[in-house]
Amino acid sequence: MVIYYTHSYGNNRGESHRLLQRAIARYLTENGRSEEAAESESATFTASLCTEGEYGKPVIPGFAPFSVSHSNNTWAVLIAEAGDGAERCGLDVQYRRKTEAASVAKRFYAAEDADLVCAAVTAGADAAEDVFFRLWTRREALVKAAGGSVAGTDFPAVNGDAAVFRDTEYIIADVGIHSAWLYAAVCSDGIQMPVRTVEL
Repeated sequence: MVIYYTHSYGNNRGESHRLLQRAIARYLTENGRSEEAAESESATFTASLCTEGEYGKPVIPGFAPFSVSHSNNTWAVLIAEAGDGAERCGLDVQYRRKTEAASVAKRFYAAEDADLVCAAVTAGADAAEDVFFRLWTRREALVKAAGGSVAGTDFPAVNGDAAVFRDTEYIIADVGIHSAWLYAAVCSDGIQMPVRTVEL
């Protein structure tokens, strides 16, 4: 699996579309296409971008499973590479900010995860927010992989290496995308391969 990212995102839909096209072109070039062919194919692929399912999961017919996420000035896309065995994948990136970590966790997280956040509160707000956002990105990555709503309360605990949701096992991992206070996690229903990160 590979993540293409930038810390120069202007936070608008048109730019997100252009970055996706650029990431797909880079992916195709890295997988043997000439630069010219990759540019042409990536334009064709992004033109066919659509959504499917009850929650509008983005898909590109004929292209690899992928997941886009952004927070503040960071934009990233996870692409499942050939051989990963993934039919579904999810990525979430999130900058840390002040939050009511314990109350939000109690409302939305699985009990086991909420307990971890609440236990961290005794060490102070920084510790609680650290645990909260680490689990938030893992949970959101699962939501994106499985298809669902972030407001759903039926998701399993995500603190471990795997979680079973709707009879499917998902592998979940934290990922480092070089930026202060940025949390990132990936989720896949395939074999967890090492995740490469590539700056655009």
